[in-house]
Amino acid sequence: MSLLVNVTTQLHAAVEKIDRAREALERGRGMAEDASAILGDALRGSAHDAEVEAAVAELDEVDTGVAALIRRLEAIVGLINAVVTTLVGGSAGVSSPGLVPPSPEPSWADRQRAKLPTHITSGIYSDGDGHTEVVQSGREPDDEHERINDHLKGIGLAPPTGSLEVTKHVEAKVAWRQRTGGVERVELVVNNEVCGGIRSCERALPFILGPGQTLVVHDPVRTREFRGRDAR
Repeated sequence: MSLLVNVTTQLHAAVEKIDRAREALERGRGMAEDASAILGDALRGSAHDAEVEAAVAELDEVDTGVAALIRRLEAIVGLINAVVTTLVGGSAGVSSPGLVPPSPEPSWADRQRAKLPTHITSGIYSDGDGHTEVVQSGREPDDEHERINDHLKGIGLAPPTGSLEVTKHVEAKVAWRQRTGGVERVELVVNNEVCGGIRSCERALPFILGPGQTLVVHDPVRTREFRGRDAR
């Protein structure tokens, strides 16, 4: 085995280990999110609200930290791939043992995201009938965000007074339109990562959607499915 092939083989093994670490972190992140939702649902409105919010806040910090670690691992893989591309590209007749595959065609989500503006959080969604629409964050002229807030207030997810900022987010608006339109499944591409936290899209989307509805959100980091559920 030539020195170059040996080097690329070792780099390939390193990338496989990193990928396994990333997958484990993704699983752990998902379990932390589930634990956060379970805590909030089980003890909402009880005498332990303060303790629950503190525990959920800690889980949110775990989620943020894990997401940062995942991004760092992905960046490391990118650097390794760049090294291998340089090594293999500079040596005629030498092939890499499968480490750097041909660049894939841009996905549907990537193509849609390229159409979105960058100066404001935006998204484009598509329903089962092929209808597409661009949505941007902020207040809506028809006060749609207020109706979303009233809905969340009615099920105990929003405070009795004031309004949640999440009701102005792209994901919340699309979920609300999906709910009111009775659409079973919608695909949404956004140009910023889905927000996390106690009063976030991650927490609110399952309760904005109706039971049996699924909203698939493709953000720049990953793709996630949010399923509608009944409020307790």
